Amino acid sequence: MKFVNNCQICQRCKNPAPQLRARVTTMQRPMASQPFQVIHGDACTIRSRNIMIFVDQFSGYVELELMRGPITGRSLAEAFLKCIVCRHSTPSIAIMDNVNYQVKGTFPQVLRTLGVKLTPVSVYHPQANGRAERMVSIIKKTLKTMVLENTSAWEKLIPLAAFACNTAQHRETKETPFFLVHGRDAVLPGPLNTAVQELRTSAEVADPEIYVQNLRERILTAFKHTTERLKAIQNSYAHPDLLEEKFKVGERVWMLDPRKATGDNLKPMWKGPFEIIHVISAAVYQIQEEGAAQPILAHVNRLKKVTA
Repeated sequence: MKFVNNCQICQRCKNPAPQLRARVTTMQRPMASQPFQVIHGDACTIRSRNIMIFVDQFSGYVELELMRGPITGRSLAEAFLKCIVCRHSTPSIAIMDNVNYQVKGTFPQVLRTLGVKLTPVSVYHPQANGRAERMVSIIKKTLKTMVLENTSAWEKLIPLAAFACNTAQHRETKETPFFLVHGRDAVLPGPLNTAVQELRTSAEVADPEIYVQNLRERILTAFKHTTERLKAIQNSYAHPDLLEEKFKVGERVWMLDPRKATGDNLKPMWKGPFEIIHVISAAVYQIQEEGAAQPILAHVNRLKKVTA
């Protein structure tokens, strides 16, 4: 039995994935208190074209940038300056995926110059960047519904897709990302919407003090509901009833590769072995594969001990 348990081939190929999940305290995750304070970033590919997606954590406001060719640190920095800094001012924190062009080279250097803290998520744990991950799916679905009749012109519809997302009412706050960012409702295309806006404008001109008072109360209520929603999301990340599996510096571990854990391939689903180099937190570890030049970050849900 001891020989079977210590078999390296069995450890790499069989699934006994750890049933333990880490408790993550809410203080470990940055939470915004106003629009464009914390930004989530991710990239998606549609028909061999790359789109950079930036999402404001507080309001859910999205900015899209169609990239020219492969995304590099320089092109990402230019998109960040154009879509975020120049339009909405400099954020405090940028939460990005843990890929080379986002965590090394030009982009992190630009963020340091701007005074923006870069917070990369751990490898193979996209839930940590859930805002951007969900927006990728939403943008793809939105574009898919727009290009049913003319699939060749999908690139021109990217700004319209962003506008549609930014003017959609949130089911909990009852407000749109557009309102939370701009402090006013967007005027949607169409004669009826234009007529309604003209009536509102005339009422505002007639009694501007009441308009300002109503707008202030509405913004305060929206910000309160949004802050409560963010706190609820943060609290959902903590699992006080779940156990933790802790690793110590110097221990050897396997890392689960989800691409090989699913599908019909016959390759081992566990990579490694890796050595624990540094404990970032109870949930994130810095690990380095034997023979590799650089360490990487990994979430504890993807790790299990090597039994020697």
